Amino acid sequence: MSESLQILRKLNQSWQDFYNNKLPHYSLEGKTPFQKLKTLEKYIPIQPK
Repeated sequence: MSESLQILRKLNQSWQDFYNNKLPHYSLEGKTPFQKLKTLEKYIPIQPK
């Protein structure tokens, strides 16, 4: 794998972490997507593996 592709993947992972775990969203009442997911977990059925 090329070095530039590795750098892009790392940047993408960093962005996803920021977006899902640190960036509050107005549409989610100021919560991050992960925080909102935690409030809805009890309504999500267990998914088979």
